[in-house]
Order: sequence, then structure tokens, then C-alpha cells
Amino acid sequence: MAFIYFILLLGGLIFFHELGHFLAARAVGVQVETFSIGFGPTLFSFKGRRREGMEPTEYVIALLPLGGYVKMLGDDPGEELPLHRLQASFSHKKIWERLLIVCAGPAFNLLLPYFIYLGMGLILVDRVPSWIGMVDPVGAASKAGLQAGDRVVAIDGDPITSWWQLRDRVSDHPATTLQMTVERHGQSEPVELELTPALVRAELLPGIGIFNESGRIGVSPVYLRPFVMVREGSVASAAGLRNGDLVRSVNGESILDYDALLASLKAAQGAAVSMTVERSTLAKSPTLLSAADPVQVRVTVEPDAGDAWRGFGSWDCLVREIDEGSPADTLGLKPGDVVLALDEHPCRHWGFLAAALADDPDATHTMTWASGDQVHTAERHGWMDVVIRPIPGDADHQVRTFGVITELGRFAPPPLQIEGERWAYATWSSIRRTHEAIRLNLAAITGLFSGNVPLDELSGPIGIAHLAAKTVDYGWEYFFGLMVWLSVSLGLINLLPIPILDGGHVMFLAMEAVRRQPVSLRTRQIATYMGLAFIVVLMMFVIKNDIERPW
Repeated sequence: MAFIYFILLLGGLIFFHELGHFLAARAVGVQVETFSIGFGPTLFSFKGRRREGMEPTEYVIALLPLGGYVKMLGDDPGEELPLHRLQASFSHKKIWERLLIVCAGPAFNLLLPYFIYLGMGLILVDRVPSWIGMVDPVGAASKAGLQAGDRVVAIDGDPITSWWQLRDRVSDHPATTLQMTVERHGQSEPVELELTPALVRAELLPGIGIFNESGRIGVSPVYLRPFVMVREGSVASAAGLRNGDLVRSVNGESILDYDALLASLKAAQGAAVSMTVERSTLAKSPTLLSAADPVQVRVTVEPDAGDAWRGFGSWDCLVREIDEGSPADTLGLKPGDVVLALDEHPCRHWGFLAAALADDPDATHTMTWASGDQVHTAERHGWMDVVIRPIPGDADHQVRTFGVITELGRFAPPPLQIEGERWAYATWSSIRRTHEAIRLNLAAITGLFSGNVPLDELSGPIGIAHLAAKTVDYGWEYFFGLMVWLSVSLGLINLLPIPILDGGHVMFLAMEAVRRQPVSLRTRQIATYMGLAFIVVLMMFVIKNDIERPW
């Protein structure tokens, strides 16, 4: 299967590239003699239909699927042609027509991701509404008054119905004040809020020095179910609450999420509260619960007490694993500890704290966590480091992380699911994700020429085959994502001004347009040999990288 995925991946990219050249040549009246996918001995071939004034094209599938070509009449400058065939030859077409043919291949590679993401968007349509499930207590949304349970219906007067629309609008307007209209439970009239998304700068690829700026307000569409962690010796523990209890009601009022639990307890400070909880026996996997029986528990909440000192903690902040050698490991965190706060961030949802660390990985932060009945505080400079975290299909997967893996699986989706907008979402996803893929590839190519990306990172056909084989583990969404990346890379690299590549032909055509005469055949031949030598050396280098890489 791995070989089949490799052939489908590489063959699909080559076919689409050569199809661009083929269609452009046919559009301007150039005779296409051969359309070949692959090099070497012919495995299968057939002749197309004869067109008016042109010979039929031979379509070929060759043995080696590491390339392809479109052989056009007159694409060899030294080829002598009879007068009656000059009109259909490449070399006798106008400069703009030849330029169109040459650029069509890379252009098709850059267009392919739009079609792939459009199809994926239609199939995997985002049906999440613009509903606020969680709010970072110190984020821009919290400061502006946005609350869990709100639903955003407009931004600056433009209607908003889906989460992807909200995310898109916020992301594109960092450090810009937005007028947000929200629907709030219990209020008949919409609430108007002003908020300014925080500016977040993220490096596109490590070491390149090219950053992406986006806006963030600190919200999530999912909400955290009210599973609790309970500190030993706390009021909550003395009252009978236990780790993993799911709070169902407080003083008879139903509780759906962790934020609602905290709000209810805050409103009842200093008074006894009656809590109904579901107690479950934890299965072997900490994220799975067996059937539970409701248990009545009464707790007295201490006045003016924070979450940690009352004895409650968010299950989402329970440390399940620590990456060996990571900053979290050297800091002293252990499985079973509960992260309480990072700087001024109380830990309710670990994702908010992880984002704060990733935003400025070299900054100095202070973390507070509980280990049993002990509370620890530590200050550290540089909270993110590269560690090896095995994932299916890649035992040496490297990530830059703090090193904490917390308990998950306690989230619930929004209560509503939107209908329609399939084409709107697919179009947005197609444009947005393709542009991001192009930016990342441009950043990588820029990094190679600037020296910020080491040449050892380059990979060749063996590396592509290895990546294609992971489709067995990750599925077709991964396969098409890989095809997008390679298609963009192929399109951009082919536009580099290197003789033998399409970019080299563009360079010669530009020189011809300036000089008003073609570049001499001798010059083109020498340049082509040099370009071929460069490509051969580069191919040998990347194959060497692939062989030496510890797959």
C-alpha cells in the first residue's frame, strides 16, 4: 500500500503539472507530440484523436514515476521544421504565448491546493456556531465582558453565524478595536461590546525569522464540563468530594460547565451549598469513565477564597504525562500534579496557558501547581524546548513544547449545530489554507537561500515515499494535505531561474523580450548543461539525506 500511495501522490502531482503545459500549448495552437507521465521505458501508450492541422498526441505512462514531460513541436531550438508546420511549433509562437505555456505547469501546481481544499471543505464542513464555550480569564474577550454561553451574531455590523467566521475576523484584525454584537441568555436585547484582539506573532517555520501576525481574544467554542480535582485536606475534600466528580447541580440549579460551577460557588460564598455530583470509577484510561451513580454532597464554601484554596481545581489542568528532559520535567512537575496558575492566568483550561507559553517561549513566567497537599511556585526563563514525542508512524517526531500532557476528554461541543453555508465555508477554507501553504513554502525556500534552514532538512523521493506511507496511519485527509504541500513546493521551485526548470525558460524569454532577439543556441545549451548538473547534484544530495535520515 505504501508504494501505491507514493505512486498516487507523485503521479498526481506530475500529471497536474504537465497538464498545465499541455492545455496551454493546445490553447495557443502548439502541436503536442508526446504527453508522458514518468521517464524511461514505456509501460503503456496510446494515440489521441487527430486535430485539424495537427498530428495526434501520443500519451505515455513510463516506468519511472519521478517526473514527466510534454514534448512539443519545435521546443528544440535546433530542430529544423518544414514551412507548413512552423505555425504549430513552439519556437515560432509569440513571446507571451510561449511564456503562457511555460508558466502554466507551475501555475497548475499552485492552483491544485485550491481544488483540494475546496473538496475537503465541502466534505468536512465546519458546522460549529459562533458560540462561546470558554473564555480565558485574562484574555481580551474577558476584559471586554464576553461570557461563556454568549453567541456572537455580528462584528462591526457584519452578520456572524459560524465559528470559522468569528475566528477569521478576529485573526485578521490584531490590535484593532472591533464592535461585537452578542446574544446572551436571559437578556431579550443584544449586548454590544468593544474588544481589541491581542497581537500574536508566530514564527512560520523555526529559525527562518519570518513571522505571521494574527489576532486572538481568548475564547473556545467547546465548554469544559464540570469535572473537578479536589486537594487533600481542603474544605471540598472534607465534605466528601473526590477527584473526577462531575458536578450536576448546585443548590438545585443545573450545572453544565466548569465556569458555571465557579460562578455558583462564588455567589454562595460563606454559606453552605448542596451539590449533586456523579461519582464514577475511573477506568484504566484516565480519560474514560464507567457508569456512575449520583451522590449527594454538602460543602461549605469559604468566603473570598480562590479556586485553589477552596480545594477545587479543573480536571483539564491535571498532569497526566511529562516529557522526559522537558522544561516541565526540570521544573519538578510530576504526573498527578495539578497546575493552578501561570502568572496571572488561573488554570481552568490548559490550552489557554499553553498558548501563553507559546506566544513568547523565551519569556520569564511564574507557575503555581499543587502536588498532593503541597503548593509549589517556580519562576523560569524559557519555558519551551524541543523534545521528542513519539506519534503513530513517526517515533522521532520533534515538537517544541513545555512538556506537559494534561487530562483531556472532558469537553463538550456547542449545544447547536448550524446548517448550510457549505459552499461559503469550503471557499473560505480553500483560499485561506492555500495562501497559508504558499506562505510557508516561500518561507522555507527563503530560509534555504538565507542559510536559516539547513540543507540537511531537504528530502527527496525516499523521504516523499516515507511520508506517503503514513497515509496508512493517518488517512486520506493527511494524504491530500501532503499533496498540497508538495504541489506548492513543486510550483514555486519550478519558477526559480535555473536553466532546465520552467523558471529558467521564463528567464530566457524575458531576456529575449528585452534584447528583441532570442538568446543564442550555444548560450542556452551551456546554461542547460549547468542547470542539469545542478539538479543532478541536488538530487544526489537529497537522496543522501534520505538514506542517512533515521526513519
